[in-house]
Amino acid sequence: MQRIVWRHFAIVLGLLLLFDLLWMLYGDGGVRPSPAASVRLQAAGYQLPFIFVRDLPLAAGLALALLELRRGALRTAVTVVGLVLAVMVVFDVWARPALEQAERLRIEQAEGTPVPLTLSDTAGVLQRAVALARHRVSVHDVAPKWRPESEGAGSPYFAPVRDPATFIRMETALTATAAIDFFLPFVMAGLVLGLGAWTARRVVFRHPRDGRLFRVVAAWIVVFFTTSYVTKLAALQRPAVYKGASPVWIFAPLAPALVIAGLGWRAAARAVEDAEP
Repeated sequence: MQRIVWRHFAIVLGLLLLFDLLWMLYGDGGVRPSPAASVRLQAAGYQLPFIFVRDLPLAAGLALALLELRRGALRTAVTVVGLVLAVMVVFDVWARPALEQAERLRIEQAEGTPVPLTLSDTAGVLQRAVALARHRVSVHDVAPKWRPESEGAGSPYFAPVRDPATFIRMETALTATAAIDFFLPFVMAGLVLGLGAWTARRVVFRHPRDGRLFRVVAAWIVVFFTTSYVTKLAALQRPAVYKGASPVWIFAPLAPALVIAGLGWRAAARAVEDAEP
């Protein structure tokens, strides 16, 4: 049982990475990668680790679609989710700042001008969240070039930011949006496990293979719909936070998904208990 889940996890992760790479090359709709896309792909090679980590929760949820709810199933699910979350935390704390600083150095060498480091270049999402919660972030940490005497009156569409607190609120909103990713492994796994428990109780298939196929197809739909719903609605809350609203509102779209995922975990636990002799 564990072997098929890990095999499916590796296959799905590889497919997601392949899709992301092809999208970077052919995202403009052409049948061949344009020169600009090729240059962009080469220049943004540092994004591959970020894409890999971003796809991990999706792959975890999709892999659990093949998990049969019997003895040891929850242990396998918790192992998958725990490993994915551990990789995400390690990457965020240690790898992300190093990659961001390396990219800044590459830009400086290419343009020949110094590029000041910001808080997002020197700290991961979790570290930034702790610093912002403890009010240890100043305006020059997030906008090194900002000065109180902002020049110009702005464009017809954008006004210059003259209040330093606005930069802090903007950084808080961006950090809160990025922090949602750390909840996705639990959410994706809970939704898929709940789907599997519901299918086992309510649907009878002629062949076990039909049941597995149904769970896999349904998992792809549920996982990608939920990810799009949560991330896009959370991003829509950022302008209100810029203007002074509480950053808690950014997590509002995540709350229903967390509740449903928790119910899915509970349903899976009950299904495992019923399956045990």
